[in-house]
Amino acid sequence: MSKVSNRTKIATALVGVLALASSNFVVADPLTDVQKADSMIHADAAASQKNVDKYFDQAQDMLFEYGSVADERESLKSYNDYVASLVADQQKTMDSVQGDINGVDKLRQGVVPLMFKMVESLEQFVQLDLPFNSEVRTNRVNELKNLLNTAEVTLAEKYRLILDAYSIEREYGSAVAVNQGKLNLDGKEVLVDFFNLGRVALYAQSLDQKTGWMYNPESKGWDKLDDSYLRELTKGIRIARKQGALDLICVTNSCCGDCTIMKKLITTAVLAASLSLTAGMASAADAPKSIDQLLQQVKVERAAEGKINSKREQEFQAERGDKAALLKREKDALAAEKQRGKDLNQAFLDNERKIAQLEEDLKTAQGDLGEMFGVVKGEAGDFAGKLASSNISAQYPNRDKFIADLGARKQLPKIEELEQFWQEQLFEMAQSGKVVKFEGSVTGIDGSVKTTTIHRIGSYNLTADGKYVVYNSELGLIQQLSQQPEGYQVSAVADWEKITSGTAPFYVDPARGVLLNIFTNKASFEDRLEAGGTIGYIIIALLALGLLISIERLVTMTIIGARVNSQRKNVDKTE
Repeated sequence: MSKVSNRTKIATALVGVLALASSNFVVADPLTDVQKADSMIHADAAASQKNVDKYFDQAQDMLFEYGSVADERESLKSYNDYVASLVADQQKTMDSVQGDINGVDKLRQGVVPLMFKMVESLEQFVQLDLPFNSEVRTNRVNELKNLLNTAEVTLAEKYRLILDAYSIEREYGSAVAVNQGKLNLDGKEVLVDFFNLGRVALYAQSLDQKTGWMYNPESKGWDKLDDSYLRELTKGIRIARKQGALDLICVTNSCCGDCTIMKKLITTAVLAASLSLTAGMASAADAPKSIDQLLQQVKVERAAEGKINSKREQEFQAERGDKAALLKREKDALAAEKQRGKDLNQAFLDNERKIAQLEEDLKTAQGDLGEMFGVVKGEAGDFAGKLASSNISAQYPNRDKFIADLGARKQLPKIEELEQFWQEQLFEMAQSGKVVKFEGSVTGIDGSVKTTTIHRIGSYNLTADGKYVVYNSELGLIQQLSQQPEGYQVSAVADWEKITSGTAPFYVDPARGVLLNIFTNKASFEDRLEAGGTIGYIIIALLALGLLISIERLVTMTIIGARVNSQRKNVDKTE
């Protein structure tokens, strides 16, 4: 528009000059000529402006179309990228299923030798363990050995029965049990009650409760118990029979020595394979940490998008001579993106059919291995929960992660993973019979953390610095108790930790820390006094007053009695 105005001004000025100049030479109608010239200039200017407007409108239409095409292409590209990720995930699934199909034969060939090794190790374990329920446990192993050579039982059922046997053996490590049997003493059989505190200790008591013995794993014999332990042994037997309330049981035990001679078994059968559990995780460094940051991020992204649009317009305006080529390029990109979308959608549908077929092929190839995998998942899920809460995990943390992952996965496990699963069970069984010490961190009731020596009694209890401590499985911490049991029970812990040889009395929580946690909620005398309030204070005052009156009466009656006796003696002398 500014160019038209300048031309109009120039034309007007030119007409003026010509008018003045022609006035000296032309006598005819000068005003008419000026008007004609002025009209022509205005007509040319209008035509020129019309062309400018036409070009401008065309440019704006092309710019709008360019932006629309670019937006559609970007939206389609985003959707296609999403479908591409699904197709890539489908490919991973197909590769995984195909890998399972290829590994079925290897798994089937490896499971049978693994089951034989599991039964053999279980037999060795029973022989090396404390001799409780020996007949039942030995018969169970023999039944498994016969079962392995039975054709009528499926592979999955054989594996399930073996896992059941291991589960029963694991439970022995944290159980308090009693059963009657015959004890051979110097060639003479005596009917006794056998009492085992898991795998930590094994005792025997005569039926008249007057004699007790403790099994010595080193000499493979029975040592007679001191009579001072008989009362606690009787209490433990009643608790095991559910004839008495749960309470701490005083047992005699060695400090930090293996209660079962299993070193050979552990070194030969419990060499757990190292399996990396680290999984690639996307970095979250750029993720918003709060709602305000999220809103700010959205604003920034929106502003960035505006800058991209502005840049796109600038690019279009800068390429004035090639706007049509730029628009064509964007349309070609959109067409290519549409074709890519069609290809991806078709690939997605094709992959769905392939996956369905592969899964069907896998079921056919698995046969009874699929049922066996169901057994593994169920047992692993149960075992992972028990590992997480076990006091042994205070010394060996994070053991449950692999087991939990094994129980949650959808793919068939590898033979190496089944071996590790078995070894973890055997390790838990072996550790449940050990009394050991290790260095660890203990969190105090004030929140402070201290590194100290911690003693572990099988899977039952933890102690540190002469006091009981408990393992908080939810936080993964070893914590001090806000309130310890009775003083004589705690003093026994301190004395027990100091011994370097022989045995000493120790109060064990048969509920593996539950009783100790209950003790922390036990009200002290001050708590009960405060809970009584004014009425409680009045009762105590009356009790004190009654006690004083009773003492005064006792003293008075004693004095009066002495006087009466003295008078009676005088009367006797007089007579």
